Amino acid sequence: MTLWRIVFPRGLHDGLARLLAATHPRENGCYVTAAWHESAPSHLLARSIIPPDAESWNEQGEHRLDASSAYLNRAIMGAESAGACLLFVHTHPLPQHSPRFSRADELANERFFDDVSPMLDGRPLGSMVMSGAGMTDAAIRHEGKDHVPASIDVVGRTLERRYLRPPPPAAAPRSRAHERQEALLGPETQARLGDLAVSVAGVGGVGSAVAVQLARLGAGRIILVDHDRLEESNVSRLHGSRPGDVGRSKAEIVAEHLGTFSDADVRAVRGDVRDPRNLWTVTRSDVVMCCTDNLRSRDYLNEAALVYYKPLVDAGCHVTAEGGLEATICAQLVSPDTPCLWCTGQIDPRRLGHEFLPEGQREEKRALGYYEPRQPAVVTFTTWAACLAVDKLLSLLGPRGKGGGGRESVSYVDIANEFSQHRTPPIKEGCICGRLRFGGGSDAPARGGRQVRAAGALAPSRGRDGVALPRE
Repeated sequence: MTLWRIVFPRGLHDGLARLLAATHPRENGCYVTAAWHESAPSHLLARSIIPPDAESWNEQGEHRLDASSAYLNRAIMGAESAGACLLFVHTHPLPQHSPRFSRADELANERFFDDVSPMLDGRPLGSMVMSGAGMTDAAIRHEGKDHVPASIDVVGRTLERRYLRPPPPAAAPRSRAHERQEALLGPETQARLGDLAVSVAGVGGVGSAVAVQLARLGAGRIILVDHDRLEESNVSRLHGSRPGDVGRSKAEIVAEHLGTFSDADVRAVRGDVRDPRNLWTVTRSDVVMCCTDNLRSRDYLNEAALVYYKPLVDAGCHVTAEGGLEATICAQLVSPDTPCLWCTGQIDPRRLGHEFLPEGQREEKRALGYYEPRQPAVVTFTTWAACLAVDKLLSLLGPRGKGGGGRESVSYVDIANEFSQHRTPPIKEGCICGRLRFGGGSDAPARGGRQVRAAGALAPSRGRDGVALPRE
């Protein structure tokens, strides 16, 4: 069974809520464009608001909302020009209104699904209700079939999920395994961890430590992606490895280790995360942990995170020993509302260009000092980076109060100078991420993605029934 999700960036969701609340106690509504990617066919990703104006409603009252043909036409043309789907969101503003679709809403949904779907080749159409408790009901029509989305997600510095159908049954309790952490995180966050699907891209010193912590925290599903095999020099840092594992897949080694103490659903993928065949490891995850040792993968995941609204936690450390110890550790959250890796300088364009050169040319550049040779690595530093990364993930689920580094998007530690900093820098003006963010450009994914398919929607009359760091 396909489980649909509708995903909003936090900024767009909050702006939509303010716009719709402006006419309280009268009902209000508006159209929202949404991207629909072939690589994530059950996800509708809200992109921009098409706001109503003075001519948008034939009727607007406490119990009824009737969109004008002019507003409908404007919305359809906007969606078509952007290559986007179209959602219609309307409010149930009064306490006596049900948070669900009324019978009149259901009939209205049927009419516009039936009328508009043939005009748009059966592409998905959506309708939603926003009540005082937030988004509380939704319906999707696709290829003649009606769907109730499993959830509506809001992604920003936190990841909020409102279930519209019952969530998957919780795993059997594991005695008192998480009793003490639940005292800090709370039962709701612990349950959300159990429902979380997390991809770990790069299962080396940082990634293996991230995977172990996720499993011990109680994450429900963990996908490990790495194309490398274990080398003898890796054993001192790869959690769960033994000397006899040299030559085996890193992802498989760590997956086996997690199985010795965790009942999480763990899958090992031996391959490059940039391989189009492995894009599902991003689109089917709730959070992606980027622990790779190259900028090509980090650039790819940075872009995929923005296109698919997947929170990305990037983590690594940089260690040099020439002329004295220099060691820095960084973890950064990338989301629709926070700066990307290009904004903060974590991706160096010169080094990225070198990584695309043939191996022989890369060696020549390295010999000339254009970029660094293989750097030193120690398990204490790689595990420290993993701790910062997992703390970012926990902050997404909201277990911590306001203040503290967990709520900031970037955490940076300079070990040699005993200095640490937690901050959220601004999204850089003119950064290439601007074309990928909601409202920032085309709804089509760029490199590594597939073309967005377009759809439109109609809102007929509605009434109430009664009422730059290189890595280890």
